[in-house]
Amino acid sequence: MTTVQTKRRAILAFMLDRSGVLNKISMLIRRKMINVDTITACPTQQPGITRMTLTLRENSDDKALQLIKQ
Repeated sequence: MTTVQTKRRAILAFMLDRSGVLNKISMLIRRKMINVDTITACPTQQPGITRMTLTLRENSDDKALQLIKQ
């Protein structure tokens, strides 16, 4: 029996602190069919900017890079 381990990837994103941003990001990830381990969001020292860290499980480098570009 062979087990295939998926790659864990962390993406750090800075975004405007607006309502609906988390929904837009989660919809993008859902459309790409990527498994999410964790999502962490916190304010930054700059007012109006939020920092989001996503931890994903995805083997495809192309899929991960496309998500980052979008």
